[in-house]
Amino acid sequence: RPYKAKARKYAPEYQAFLETFNEMLVKLGWVYENPTSRWACAALPVRKRGGGEFRQTVDYKPFNAQTEPIAGLMPNLHVDLENVRGSNHFGLFDFIKGYWQLPLAKECQELLSYMTHRKIYTPKRVPQGSADAALYFQSTIERCFAALLYKHLLVWIDDLLLYAADIDTYLDKLQEMLELTAKFGFKLSVAKSCVYKQEVKWCGKVINGEGVKHDSERIQALRSMPYPTNAGELQQFLCSTNWMRDSIVDYARLARPLQDTLDKVMATASRRTKRAATGIPIALTVQECAAYDAVKQALADAATLAFPKPDAEMVLLTNASDIGWHTASAKCGSETRHLASSA
Repeated sequence: RPYKAKARKYAPEYQAFLETFNEMLVKLGWVYENPTSRWACAALPVRKRGGGEFRQTVDYKPFNAQTEPIAGLMPNLHVDLENVRGSNHFGLFDFIKGYWQLPLAKECQELLSYMTHRKIYTPKRVPQGSADAALYFQSTIERCFAALLYKHLLVWIDDLLLYAADIDTYLDKLQEMLELTAKFGFKLSVAKSCVYKQEVKWCGKVINGEGVKHDSERIQALRSMPYPTNAGELQQFLCSTNWMRDSIVDYARLARPLQDTLDKVMATASRRTKRAATGIPIALTVQECAAYDAVKQALADAATLAFPKPDAEMVLLTNASDIGWHTASAKCGSETRHLASSA
């Protein structure tokens, strides 16, 4: 059933941005004014990281609720990064206004119309936030760069990581990637791309020829967080550290008191969302504060994960106690032994 949002009020600076940005989109031919559209979700301008410029998003929740999603598949970066093993030469590339570079089927255009404080616009390009947009973009980029994918290129939506073991191969693959970019009409961001590095930060991880580790700035930001005063802050801390647990020794035991506390307070909430959690005040006990500090110290000691070697011997280590069990897999080579994963 067609949906039309109620008119929203925007601050003056938001109004100025929406007018300027959408005038640009009309001139580019990416959207067009459509006052007779039967569909219109609300535009939502948000500040970009750093607090300077704005980005236009759209509240597509009403439209997405009526959409049957595709059964797409996003990459498993933890697994796919193993393809980088042995590489010492890297390049990072980012698309300009990524989603906007893909055309939108004509029969879908009116459905994804949006409204500002002045007008209703209908997009001709894929808008971010709509159902399946990320999966569609990911699968399209993978098809276009299939010749390089998982051999010398990893893709996460609009972020590309090019890699090679030696400089000559890297230069050849760089040329091939740029030719594919031109062939399919994609545009790369000069400001966000880097043609060559021997160590890169990609998708929150630092990657070089030795292995993968987490970004030190991200770790420092987490370690500087004060004790949480509401369930939302605790939830954010646990979600962030859980994402990094592959490099944290004994994470499950260290974080257990905090997770138990979060589960207990969230059992009383109507929904398990950050917004609902933020409205629940908490005060950590001495034991919980100690657990919070222990997790932050473990972040400081986070390990660099070596790339598994296919020709190395796999060793499975197990242990158990009165309170739990543990397994760890290790790779044994002629030179050294690396911990590959643990649970």
